[in-house]
Amino acid sequence: MIKNLSAVYKDLAADILPQLRRARLTLNYQIIGRSDEEIQEAYATDASVLSVEELLYAATLTEDKAAKKDIYTTASKNYPNDYRAFNNLGEIAFKDGDFATAEANYKKALAIKADAPEVNTNMGLLCLAQNKPADAQTYFAKGGQSSENNEALGNMYIAQGQYERALTALKGSNTNGEALAMIMTKDYAGAQKVLAAVKNPDGNTAYLAAVAAARTNDAAAVAQNLKKAVSLDSSLKAKAQKDLEFAKYQDAVNAL
Repeated sequence: MIKNLSAVYKDLAADILPQLRRARLTLNYQIIGRSDEEIQEAYATDASVLSVEELLYAATLTEDKAAKKDIYTTASKNYPNDYRAFNNLGEIAFKDGDFATAEANYKKALAIKADAPEVNTNMGLLCLAQNKPADAQTYFAKGGQSSENNEALGNMYIAQGQYERALTALKGSNTNGEALAMIMTKDYAGAQKVLAAVKNPDGNTAYLAAVAAARTNDAAAVAQNLKKAVSLDSSLKAKAQKDLEFAKYQDAVNAL
């Protein structure tokens, strides 16, 4: 059942953390003399002429993950006293599921700037993924009041079964996590409203909508949302087949 998310960190890592793996990159830049093309050309020929701001900006000019990693690595070597490149390298590793590399880079960043809120938030996310909730809470406390930090903290409270605290942290975020906390506190209408407002809905968004529908005995909405969930994430079919939330809706499950 979906309530198992409150106790089983394996499920947390599978269902919630992927949504949080947009950990906070650090980029502060001002208008600079070189154009985008000139920055890219300089990086290709002699990256040493670029400032750290230009290097960090250069990474935003490509969608290629390997290229971004290469640029951040160069920045970390050319400007070893700037924490931002290490934080961003950690973020890339975290998204790849390479927690050891992520941790090493986040720790390098914190050694340079211990109070960097984005790095502390990222370390909190990493601790959640490693099933270290106490350490996660310590880092989140240092992460400030950013929306990313509150979302991460809220999902940690969900994992601990502290749904009211989760709702406080997630209030107004319009995320899957906020909807899940509402479902667990039996605010199904509120959950449906939040799910309809999720900025980038995914398979889990539709799956949660199906759960809310099941708990309000709306068979048509269960079938519709389960179908949508599986179309967005095929792995959710196996989950739905085992989920007691849909025990009364086997026709909808069998039709997936």
